[in-house]
Amino acid sequence: MTTINIIGVVMLIGSVLGYGALFLWVLTEDKRKARKEGAQWNNRNSSRSR
Repeated sequence: MTTINIIGVVMLIGSVLGYGALFLWVLTEDKRKARKEGAQWNNRNSSRSR
């Protein structure tokens, strides 16, 4: 493999890992917020459905 291909693969893997970590971090943050604001969201959803 040429150096360009190696650099491309490394950048690709790095970007995938970076986006994966960011995605997981966002999910955990959303779960934390949902736990704190769970009651409020339930009230809003129930009022809308009714």
